[in-house]
Amino acid sequence: MYPILDALKLLREPFAWEGLKRALLARQVKIESLGQVYSLISTVSLEPQPVPLNVKVVLIGRPILYYLIQHYDPEFAKLFKVSADFAYQMDRSRENQQEYARVIVTIIRTEGFSDIFFSFL
Repeated sequence: MYPILDALKLLREPFAWEGLKRALLARQVKIESLGQVYSLISTVSLEPQPVPLNVKVVLIGRPILYYLIQHYDPEFAKLFKVSADFAYQMDRSRENQQEYARVIVTIIRTEGFSDIFFSFL
């Protein structure tokens, strides 16, 4: 599974970034209250079993955000090892349209989406 997350929205949510890192490092999702996570509450209660997690998370956002997170969070490079930069736009030439169509056909074939009809304008 490849969840795609907007990095800026993730960072805007309190505790979301730390929770994502915790889940990815432990390779499991564990339901905990904030009091338990930050040792604000010391009471013992029933806890659900952790759920195994086997995902590759894709973060999307502006390149500057990537470099800022990389600079300020030492665990970032361990969790997100590949960086890919894509152009925001490209010329609409015949050659580019053909290359784009080839990429989509390759994805359709490798992912088994052959029953889906695509129309290119």
